[in-house]
Amino acid sequence: MEAYEAERTWPGTAILRAAIPRVDAASESAFESWSRGQMLVNALPAPALGVQVSGASGRDYWSDFGWPGAGVGGEADGLGKYGGTEQQVRASVRAERLRQADLEGAGLLVVRWSSAEPPREW
Repeated sequence: MEAYEAERTWPGTAILRAAIPRVDAASESAFESWSRGQMLVNALPAPALGVQVSGASGRDYWSDFGWPGAGVGGEADGLGKYGGTEQQVRASVRAERLRQADLEGAGLLVVRWSSAEPPREW
């Protein structure tokens, strides 16, 4: 913020000035931040970030985004979380499927998206 204040008269800082109140350190990745920006631009309700949710099994998980009052969780599926080898990717995808089934079994609607999907399709 101090760096911004020192340069606030520079060209282009109006965009930054509009963005600063929307910055949230709870975003865990650039893709999550971009996703939240798309939600704001498309007038979706603001999500909670890093929400603890419980599956039907009683196991607790973290969801990238949550709308607790609506029973909705959102997952920004960046490729980095799946691993670097084929074996890691297969294991990660399987774990994600089991996790999602557990959450859906508890009544949570899980919405997932990747960078390849236009935000209107979410």
